[in-house]
Amino acid sequence: SNTFQNKVALADAYFLANRIDEAVALYESCLTGTFTENEHVNIQLIHCYFKQKRYSDIISKAKIVYHIPQFQNSKAHIIFAQTLAAISEVNLAENEFKKMNAKFANYESRYQYSLFLVDQNRREEAKQLLQEMLNEKKHLSSYEKRASKQWINLAADQLKKCN
Repeated sequence: SNTFQNKVALADAYFLANRIDEAVALYESCLTGTFTENEHVNIQLIHCYFKQKRYSDIISKAKIVYHIPQFQNSKAHIIFAQTLAAISEVNLAENEFKKMNAKFANYESRYQYSLFLVDQNRREEAKQLLQEMLNEKKHLSSYEKRASKQWINLAADQLKKCN
């Protein structure tokens, strides 16, 4: 049936299948009545809009979910920072990246921050951040190493490119 739950589940499936336009249409149709500020739907729309390069829409959705704790260290927050950089709001973008730059955590956002620094011709700062990430690896538990492996490997590759 055509319930909120079913529409969101179908939109999630479309998103996972990379059928972004169909996912967006469904997610947007869900944002009515008591569901206009639904966190899951708005966060999913941030992901979809990024694939569509709909930067102003990302910013408007980020304003809705910015205050929720799950947003602070999420992929959606990374997308928000990348969006600010894409529209040349460099200082705002950097502030968002800095909020996610915690030691022994947030490896994806820290890796993306290093790319941002390289784009801003701040190679030395990028190298320092990447080196910190690699230095932390030896202090991680085996679970943490597995969870962050992709980003630590990308950081190592990026560090080689910066040298």
